[in-house]
Amino acid sequence: GESDMDLRGCRVLSEHYYMWSDSGFRSKLKTFLGSKSLSGRVSAVDEKQYPDFFKLATVEGTLYKLPDFVLDTASLLQVLAGKQREHIFRLASESYSFERDDKNQVSAIAIADGKKEFSIEAQRFIFSAGKGNKQLINDAGLENAKSQLRPLNMVYVKGKNLPKVFVHCIGDSFSLTPKLTITSHEDVDGTTVWYLGGELAESGVAKDRESQIKAARSLLHNLFPWMDFEETEFNCFTIDRAEANINNNYRPEDAFCIEESNVFVAWPTKLTLTPNLADKIIERLSVSNLTPTPTANHRGLSDVLEAAEIATSRWD
Repeated sequence: GESDMDLRGCRVLSEHYYMWSDSGFRSKLKTFLGSKSLSGRVSAVDEKQYPDFFKLATVEGTLYKLPDFVLDTASLLQVLAGKQREHIFRLASESYSFERDDKNQVSAIAIADGKKEFSIEAQRFIFSAGKGNKQLINDAGLENAKSQLRPLNMVYVKGKNLPKVFVHCIGDSFSLTPKLTITSHEDVDGTTVWYLGGELAESGVAKDRESQIKAARSLLHNLFPWMDFEETEFNCFTIDRAEANINNNYRPEDAFCIEESNVFVAWPTKLTLTPNLADKIIERLSVSNLTPTPTANHRGLSDVLEAAEIATSRWD
């Protein structure tokens, strides 16, 4: 509430994220924790200070605390969109086209769906549509901006007795992709949901639903043998993580923005880097010496365009 973005209405699910490592790999942790992304950010947790879930552990391991907090994504979207509702609309992919000026720069979006025709002009356009960036790039005729998709097979587990857990579980390979990542949520009925990512989601792309759920059950049993998952419900779904293709399908580590033909094409890479992406875009706009111009008839857009709605979670 002290800067341009007032996020006081956003729910914080956890003040810390944790990292759990099997005791058999302690000798390798020193090198791993010294990596660029973790150096100086991790501290071991004294067993007396373990969260309740790890106090019940029946296997030896080491718990580390990361200086990362966890936000409720749905409430974050509600807060971010709250003051901009009258400016957020949805367009069918077949109802728009891009126009270029005499300098071959993208200058407007033409809207035509058979009932209405109009155009929206702007000094700069920003594409930040995740998976949809690829189509926008193609529709605008951009040549340098490239998008890539990384498929994931995400598992979620529902259970009334599941504790709230926020943890990366490190495997013996010590890849910067954890063996398993767990975030905890609630469905519309208040039931706890574990959302499972990490290497499980990446390696499970080639698996069918039954095989992926079997793999998730086995992994959870091996990592947390003190937990009983008999009264839980497992399910999974595939999604595509959208990123910038900056080096032959190499996975980017930072937020990325490229400017071409009056268009910024942007990818945050992951949610935690969204503020960094905004800073990059603002810096580029500042360098361009753009001066905001008065808007005309923007309130009338609500009469001709549909409002965009916030999507619901897959487990609701």
